[in-house]
Amino acid sequence: MSEQQNKVWGVFVGENGNQLEAFNSKKGPFPPKLNTEGYIAIGWPAVGDMNLYENDYADYRLKINKVYKDRTVAALNIPWNFAFEMQENDWVISPSATTGYLLVGKIIGSYIPDFHNEFGFYKITNEVYLHLRKVQWLYVVPKEDVRYSKLNKIGMLTVSQSRFSIEELKYILNDSISDSWSDTLKEETRNVLKSAGYGDFVPRDEFVHMKNFNDNFGTILVTDWINRKWLIKDKKTDAEYLYTTIDELIASGWAVD
Repeated sequence: MSEQQNKVWGVFVGENGNQLEAFNSKKGPFPPKLNTEGYIAIGWPAVGDMNLYENDYADYRLKINKVYKDRTVAALNIPWNFAFEMQENDWVISPSATTGYLLVGKIIGSYIPDFHNEFGFYKITNEVYLHLRKVQWLYVVPKEDVRYSKLNKIGMLTVSQSRFSIEELKYILNDSISDSWSDTLKEETRNVLKSAGYGDFVPRDEFVHMKNFNDNFGTILVTDWINRKWLIKDKKTDAEYLYTTIDELIASGWAVD
């Protein structure tokens, strides 16, 4: 399947995404580092292993109607879409108001049932999330980033197909929001960050000081700057934003202060 045929899905892991961290911080920090693997998950335990219904939607609807009698047709389709309509290499947007982060990534592999708790998530969530999909996370968008509000509109259902195409999603993710910064300042920012200790730029102290189009201010540790690790710490909130490239950092509204 070509990327033009792949879809974009919106998935809340838990109510308002309150379980997204649990499924993506078991083996590392949250938010996850870019290009690492994590999980999205949904509940619906009474429907059972979705593999039992593969290629038989009529049987699926017959069974799920019996155990979830008060749900709408759109809601009843959630497990089916999650297991079968969602395909490998589809993209997924997962917001979490609880943590203040929105993750974007690609689906890896097929549907995973976890009725035997092989992944050990039950103790973390204290709730029953039995249907899993593995994801490679490609973008981490903090709530302060204007892209968060653009991408957070994924509908009311736990799982829904996004109105965005992959091309539109990539445009939003990589679009520069820092139109008020001059081209000269953007280029200066690139040059300072690229120089990584070898150019004319001399930090004022132990930090490279940054400013953002949204009126936030942050710092990059000199040691991170030298090692080309684009980790910005917000001066007001202590939130940390990790970027994979300088262009991604600039596209998120940051510039050298």
